[in-house]
Amino acid sequence: MTDSHRKDLASVLDTASAEQTLPEGLRERLSAVLSTETGLEVYPSSLALSKSVLYALGRKGIDKYLIAASSAEARLNHLSEQTISKASVLLDGVHLHVVVCPAEHLAATRVRQALSFTCPSLMGLQAALGCGDRLGIATPGHIRAVRGTGLAGFFAQQSIREMTRTARSPEQVLDAATWGVFEEGYRE
Repeated sequence: MTDSHRKDLASVLDTASAEQTLPEGLRERLSAVLSTETGLEVYPSSLALSKSVLYALGRKGIDKYLIAASSAEARLNHLSEQTISKASVLLDGVHLHVVVCPAEHLAATRVRQALSFTCPSLMGLQAALGCGDRLGIATPGHIRAVRGTGLAGFFAQQSIREMTRTARSPEQVLDAATWGVFEEGYRE
């Protein structure tokens, strides 16, 4: 990589910003490297940076995993109750610690704490579309359907009756919406 790429990566990772969207070219390169290093298919649109930690969502088959990377290993502690793998990667001259954990409740909570766009929020009187996701797998498709339309999507919409029928809890509904929003990098 060129010196300018190395400088770009180092400056992006060392940012003091609370939350930052990554440039598309850098997002694509990072997702390719993370895919190679973790053996997961990384969703490029999921890459987001907060407090010098790079977050991404990856999958293997139907299972999804949180990937976190930082130049400081201590920033990656307490992301999940279980860690699938840890690795060290040298990318553009920048040494990164990479942690992979299952996309479970504690990890979803940590993602919501780090990335404000994954948190539920009040929408007021904006035109909206309720997108109840009965099984917890349709949120990415719902996002693609509402993206750019001017409509706000309610992605964690599920009635008590539906949760009873599907044996899901409110936490599972919220977590599934969190992972879908994170996967798509949805910020509208």
